Amino acid sequence: MGKQKTAHIAGDQRRRDIARAARRIIAEKGLEGLRMRAVADAVGINIATLHYHVTTKDDLLALVTDEIRADFIAQHEQRGLSGGKGAIAQLNQEFSDFSENRVRRPILIAAFAELSRHASRDEEVARRIHPLRDAWIAGFEKILRAGIEEGVFRDDLDTPAFATLIAAALGGFGGEAASNDPTVMSRIFAELMRSVLSPEGKETFDGNA
Repeated sequence: MGKQKTAHIAGDQRRRDIARAARRIIAEKGLEGLRMRAVADAVGINIATLHYHVTTKDDLLALVTDEIRADFIAQHEQRGLSGGKGAIAQLNQEFSDFSENRVRRPILIAAFAELSRHASRDEEVARRIHPLRDAWIAGFEKILRAGIEEGVFRDDLDTPAFATLIAAALGGFGGEAASNDPTVMSRIFAELMRSVLSPEGKETFDGNA
């Protein structure tokens, strides 16, 4: 029984290694550069071992998106974002988390951006990445609705539209653009925040700034 558990743990770790190697290749070379042989070489295994864990490129893509989802969920759980904070603090935390990921986990952000870019013309990529993006947008929408209920966000705010706008704005930082400058990011975050604040929210936000 102990050997089976050890083998299972080893298998899980190997799959994480494969997912992260594939994610790095996607971030650095684009989805077109993702090859099974390249992933095997990056992990330091032979192609037969790779095929034991992922038999097709679609399986590999599923593994990558699952790993991206797990990383995002782990960050939110670590931050404790879901409870005990007002909407302004939650939205600020989302911006802070994204900024931290951009600096500390550039591969994660770049791979997500590359997959999102391909989703518009590749149905299989869209099937894998759209649930992640939809969940991201839904999270912003939930915060915006909470802010309206608290009276700190505008009551005429179109929450689905603005949640999508936030995701699009942040998604623009995924590549190697000049806008990766942290000061530019901070200015955009501030403009997004000011756009949703009610008069009461502006007083609260200015007081916390």
